[in-house]
Amino acid sequence: MNKQLDQFLGELLQQAHPTALPKPLLDKMKADLTLQLDQRLHDAILLALPEADQVAYQQHILQGTATPELTSWLTERIPDFSELTQYVCGELVRDYLAVCAE
Repeated sequence: MNKQLDQFLGELLQQAHPTALPKPLLDKMKADLTLQLDQRLHDAILLALPEADQVAYQQHILQGTATPELTSWLTERIPDFSELTQYVCGELVRDYLAVCAE
């Protein structure tokens, strides 16, 4: 997990759970949120990409080439890629905090 994502998820969990969580539970929750975020971003990217680029994107994913080159490639094809990722992250935060509040 990259440092920014780890920090983002740590802050989210701290906001949702003000009391300290045991490290194994915290790590599991971060892993679960990372999977949710990955799936949501994947779905949003597929919706935003032109149909002709969707297959190439899925090939990148299948080959495990989620690299800076892939991010650059996506930025070229989705003009508002940064805003898209921020929106998806915001939705994850909103949904997670809503579930925690129940």
